[in-house]
Amino acid sequence: IFFREHMADSTANSSDNLADAGNPHEGLKDMDMDLQLQDFSVEAIVSKLDELKKMFEQDICGPLLEKAKQVVKESEEFEQEKARHRDPKASMEDIVKLDIGGKFFDITRRDLCRVEDSRLAKIFNGDFKIMVAEKTQRTFLDRDYTHFHIIEAYLKQQDYESLLPTDPLDIKRLAHECEYYQLKELQEKVEAQKDVGKRK
Repeated sequence: IFFREHMADSTANSSDNLADAGNPHEGLKDMDMDLQLQDFSVEAIVSKLDELKKMFEQDICGPLLEKAKQVVKESEEFEQEKARHRDPKASMEDIVKLDIGGKFFDITRRDLCRVEDSRLAKIFNGDFKIMVAEKTQRTFLDRDYTHFHIIEAYLKQQDYESLLPTDPLDIKRLAHECEYYQLKELQEKVEAQKDVGKRK
């Protein structure tokens, strides 16, 4: 009798536990119901895509377009400002009269602009009117003139290599001037003279 009662209680408890756990198929039924309630018609999909497109255009394309307009506007303003400072009379055949640290040099604008990304080209390419001293009628550059004749020969495509110094101090000074004028190729040639001086 005790055994039958114990088995009956166990069976009842198991049933209660299953009831508490719920039927796993009930969750699947609920999911199926949710899917059935959703509208998967072509019209609904197209409508959703249109909604996403509008969100993309508003949140991403809109700000990018405004930024692009701003960049174009700033570029146009810069070109207008540059045009106001441009020297309308500038010609590549002009002879530019220079005063380099107190010594005079005459060189064509074309030669000064031979290295396009150099500081000299940026100064003398005609984008800006060049100031000249009233007394000398020359453009003054407050730089060391000692080795400028080598730079001049380089720009004129003359034999400058025979003029390159071998003394370490002169090499350092000329390399410094080349760096200032942004003449990278000439600077490398000058710095290579260090090895020539060592071999001697």
